[in-house]
Amino acid sequence: MKFYLVTAKCGHVGKASYMPIIFPIKAENGREAAKIARTYPRVKHNHWDAILDCQLVDEETYKKQIILNSDDPYLKASSKQEQKKLVIGLKERIRKDYHQNEINKLKKKSSKPNLMYQKQKYINNFSFYEFASNS
Repeated sequence: MKFYLVTAKCGHVGKASYMPIIFPIKAENGREAAKIARTYPRVKHNHWDAILDCQLVDEETYKKQIILNSDDPYLKASSKQEQKKLVIGLKERIRKDYHQNEINKLKKKSSKPNLMYQKQKYINNFSFYEFASNS
C-alpha cells in the first residue's frame, strides 16, 4: 500500500463555496485514493471536480496529516449546526466555487423550452384534436 494526500472540495459552507480539506489515504494508486476520498463525508459528491489534488507521500507525512486532521475544528464538528457555528471562525479557509456558477448558467439556458420540444408539443396537441374531431 502507498500513502496519498488527497485534497477535496468539502461542503456545508454555502452553496457557491467550498473548503479544501486534505485527506490522508492508503491506496494502491492515485486513482483509487481519489475514489476513496470522494466517498468521505462532507466531500461534494455531486461535483465532477470534487478532487482538487492527489499526491504520493511518505509514511511520516501521511501520519502528520492524520494528526492535523484530528485537530481540525471543521472535521471535528458532529452536526451541521456545529459546523455552521465554526464556519464564522474559518472564513479565511473558504473558497469561491465556480462550479455552481456554471450550473446556474446551464439552468438559465435550459429553462426555456427548445424548438424541438415546442414542435413535439404542437404535434401532440394537433393529433389529439384531430383524433377527437373524427370520433
